[in-house]
Amino acid sequence: VLTAEHVCYPDEIPDQIDQDGVTITVTKTTNITVRSQQYSSSAKIVKKDKQLDLCILEIEEKIKIKPAKIAKKPPKRGDSVHYAGAPYGMISESFLLAFDGYYSGDYSKAMVFSLPCAQGASGSSIRNRKNEIVSMVQRVHPGFNHICLGVTTKELRGFLSTKHLEK
Repeated sequence: VLTAEHVCYPDEIPDQIDQDGVTITVTKTTNITVRSQQYSSSAKIVKKDKQLDLCILEIEEKIKIKPAKIAKKPPKRGDSVHYAGAPYGMISESFLLAFDGYYSGDYSKAMVFSLPCAQGASGSSIRNRKNEIVSMVQRVHPGFNHICLGVTTKELRGFLSTKHLEK
């Protein structure tokens, strides 16, 4: 399962806290459950990259699905894109929200999309007309929820092709 790294590690917790002569050592554990309609499985992190905000999870319970393809090339400015997600946690067994928009261009090493996005959509794959993944919802413009940013197609492909774990 491909998602955003900040979804796998939502809170930054220091390993050690020193205050007023008292040292507290923190042991961090992460329990991840992947749910989709009637499917649920525990998952473990097998690869992550904080700078790219990407994470790969391995699920325990196998499911028969056809893996999504990753686009070989990024979209051109103005190309149609879409994603299905759960902004504000809105998801149920009876519906899935889908959003259409456009690729707007690049900004500061990120792809910019004119798409309705909100908190809870992070980790949703952004796809082209061929239903290939071109990026992922990673950040939402704080003042306007119709602008979201994601990793570049090239960086996504590079992350998926490397063998390094826990980068």
